[in-house]
Amino acid sequence: MSLLSELPRRGAQRVLSPVVSQIVRTLVSEAAGSESSLDEPALTATADAMRGRIAIMPRFLGVPMAGATVFFDLSGVVTGGKPFRFQSPPQRARQVALWRKAPVSFCQDFLEFYGKMATFVYFSELHPEHEEHHA
Repeated sequence: MSLLSELPRRGAQRVLSPVVSQIVRTLVSEAAGSESSLDEPALTATADAMRGRIAIMPRFLGVPMAGATVFFDLSGVVTGGKPFRFQSPPQRARQVALWRKAPVSFCQDFLEFYGKMATFVYFSELHPEHEEHHA
């Protein structure tokens, strides 16, 4: 693969990285019950894994998922006055709640994808010894 063909992918990752990190933090915090007790290395690994999942999706899935992620971030301007990645934790939780209640199933499906995948990866990162027993 040439450097030229990698440039769009690298740019997309740079744009997605802070958004995915905050989506992961918000949804994992919600699942865990508290943001203060989150394991930072596990959160970082989870966000990396989520970006990796999007990157390896077939283009017909990955490009729309990346676009939806950017759209979710920018929709924060309407719901919270600034992009999702720059909002406070309570503002981010409010935006997530609004998307979960949205009459458009796409919004709910988007959060379902991130929520289930991120919590699975996060809790797997916290307890990697379970992987050894099942390998």
